[in-house]
Amino acid sequence: MKNHHTLRGDSLDYAVITRAIEAIPNNKKGMACEIGLRKGAGSGFIKLDVDDGTGLAGSVDDETINWQFLNKVHSGVATIPGVINSAFILGLTNDNLQAGRGQAVTLTTGVGTYAWFAYPTAYGLGFLQANGLGADTTVVTISHTNDNSHVEDYFVVRTSNDNLGTFFYEIV
Repeated sequence: MKNHHTLRGDSLDYAVITRAIEAIPNNKKGMACEIGLRKGAGSGFIKLDVDDGTGLAGSVDDETINWQFLNKVHSGVATIPGVINSAFILGLTNDNLQAGRGQAVTLTTGVGTYAWFAYPTAYGLGFLQANGLGADTTVVTISHTNDNSHVEDYFVVRTSNDNLGTFFYEIV
């Protein structure tokens, strides 16, 4: 190959990357691969074009694969920590890759423990429901470093009261 580019996980956090790669470098036939990452859109694509050089119908073919980058939405039960930081968020018991803030989970809080939720601010501030009713919450925003070293602002939401028992919680 004339050009070789390795796409690493840590490179996904940067600006748009587009590369053309010619596997058979001549002017009649070959293969080109274009990789695009759209950080702001949270998605990317790989497009592969192949030309056998004959110029006949069907001699050129292309395929495109698209993907979407998802962030984790975290939830769990915990006491109020001295500092709300990334270690605290990563320590919550539930985490799911999601395209939005919506998460539904049953949690049981006892004396001194609260229901906690954390999700990217890019998903917008929602509100917490407990068993279908609006719940009183406390919200902070922190700069969160995820388990892949990507830094992003997160909302951290907790119930304002402890010892609520078992509820079905949902961020909407």
